[in-house]
Amino acid sequence: MQPRVVIHRLAGRFLASNSRLRRPARIFAAALLAAVLCAAQDRALDHYQRGVKLLEQGLWDPAIAEFAEVLKLAPDQADTYIAMGIALSNKDDLEGALDAFGKAAELQPDAPRARFNLGLALRNVGRLEEAIAELEESVRLDPGFEQGRLELAFVLQASGHWDRSVQVLEGVLDRNPGSALARNWLGVAYQQRKEFGPAIAQFRRAIELQPDLARAHNSLATALADTGEMEEAAKAFRAAVELQPENVETRVNLGVALRTVGESEQALLQFREVLDRDGRLPPSERLGPSALAEVHHQIGQTLGVQDPSGAVSAYETALGLSPGKLESYYGLGRAIKRQAALSPVHTRPRRELNPRAEITF
Repeated sequence: MQPRVVIHRLAGRFLASNSRLRRPARIFAAALLAAVLCAAQDRALDHYQRGVKLLEQGLWDPAIAEFAEVLKLAPDQADTYIAMGIALSNKDDLEGALDAFGKAAELQPDAPRARFNLGLALRNVGRLEEAIAELEESVRLDPGFEQGRLELAFVLQASGHWDRSVQVLEGVLDRNPGSALARNWLGVAYQQRKEFGPAIAQFRRAIELQPDLARAHNSLATALADTGEMEEAAKAFRAAVELQPENVETRVNLGVALRTVGESEQALLQFREVLDRDGRLPPSERLGPSALAEVHHQIGQTLGVQDPSGAVSAYETALGLSPGKLESYYGLGRAIKRQAALSPVHTRPRRELNPRAEITF
C-alpha cells in the first residue's frame, strides 16, 4: 500500500472518530494530522533510500543504522525489515537477520518472498526442519517460484530427505527442463541413492546447459570417482578448478585424482597451490586447522615411497594441526619405516611442528 494512501485513510478515520467537533475544526485537525504523517513518511523514505544505497556499496553498519531510523518512523514496513535482514546476514549476524526476516514474514504472511527469506534465515542458523516448512509455504503461495523450489530441494538434501528433494526437483524440471541447477541437484540426489548412471547423465546435461557451472563439473567428477573412472574424474575436477580456482576442496580432490592415476608431481602442484593461496589470505580468511591438516596429509600420502623424509615432515605437520587425525599417525608410521629402510644408520632429527611451515617437494 502506498504511504499517501495510508495517510489519507488515517485522516479519514480521524474525521469519522471525531464527529463531535465542528466541521471546520475537524477538517483542519485532519489536514494537520495528514501533514505530520506525510512529513514522517518523507523522512522514512529518505532514510530507506540512503540505506539501500549503502547496502549496495557493502557498507553494512551505516545501512543498518538508516533502516533502524526508518522503522522508528514506520514500524510496519516489511520491505525495511527485509533490507535490514540482508545487511545483518552480510555481517554474519545470523540471529539478528532471522529476527528481521521473521518480522517481515509476520507483516506479510502471504508474501512468497517474505516466507522464502525467513526460510533461508532459518537454514543459516541450522533450524532445517523449520526452514523446510517456510520454503514449502513460499512455493505453495507461488507455485512458479523456481528459486524457492531449488532452495527447498537444497535444504531437503541437507536434512537427508533425498526422496522428497527428487520430487521437488522433478517438479522444477517439468516446468523448466533447461534448469542446469535443478539437474545438478537432482544428480546429487541420485548419486546419494547410489544411482550413478542417472546421476552422471544429469551432471552431463547440466554442463551442456551451462558449461561454466563449476559445481556441475565437480559433481560429475565425484560421481565418476565413485564409479572408479579416475582419469575422467581428474578431467572433470580440472575443469571445475579452472572455473573456480579458489575452491580448496575441489583442488584437493583434483590432487587426489591425479595421484590415483599416477601423476604424483601434478598432484603435489595442486596441494602446494592450496597452501600458497592460503598463505596469501588475511588470517581471518585462512583455512581452519582441520582443512590444513587434510592438505598436509594428502602431501604425505603423495610423497609416500618416493620421498619418505618429506612424507614424515608432511604427516608431522598434519598432526600438529589435528592431533587426533588417526590416518596421519598410520601414514607417519609407514613413512618412518620406509625412511629407516633407506637409511638404517642415520636417523632423521625431529623438528618443531609448525602448522604453516612450507613443505619442500
